[in-house]
Parts: sequence; C-alpha cells; structure tokens
Amino acid sequence: VTSGAEVSESVYEISAAPSARGYYKLLDRITRDNGKADCTGEIMKVGREATTFIRFHPSGDMLIFCESESLGKCIGPLSRIPDEEM
Repeated sequence: VTSGAEVSESVYEISAAPSARGYYKLLDRITRDNGKADCTGEIMKVGREATTFIRFHPSGDMLIFCESESLGKCIGPLSRIPDEEM
C-alpha cells in the first residue's frame, strides 16, 4: 500500500464463508512499513491489525466494506469493471 509518504505491506486473511448476517470478515495485518506518515498524517506500526467486513451483492459485481456487520458505516458500493473496459 502506498498512502502519502507511507509504503507498507500487509497480510490479508478473509473468512472462507460469510457469517449468518452475510458478511465476510477481512483481517489486514501490517508486516512491513517505512515509518513515514500516510495520507491522513498517521504513522502505522508493524503488527497493527484492522478488521473490516465485506458484503457482496448477489450479482457478484459489487461489494461494500463495513466497519461492523451492519450497513451503518460502510464504503462503497465498489463495482467490477469488465476486462474489455480497461
């Protein structure tokens, strides 16, 4: 990830199946970081973990990233761009 002056690497783990509420749990753990500020001015530490929850649209062409297993605080929807449009 490159954000501002920061360059970091992470390991991502995602649940194999959705929860009963339809969300996949995504864990992002920072494994390397150059120690510089990201685009928000924050400096990330190696080992920091962030958990988000992903919900896919039934079509498989859209998804949202949420803070919890609720639609209260989410980013998206994000849409798939067909290969021929790239």
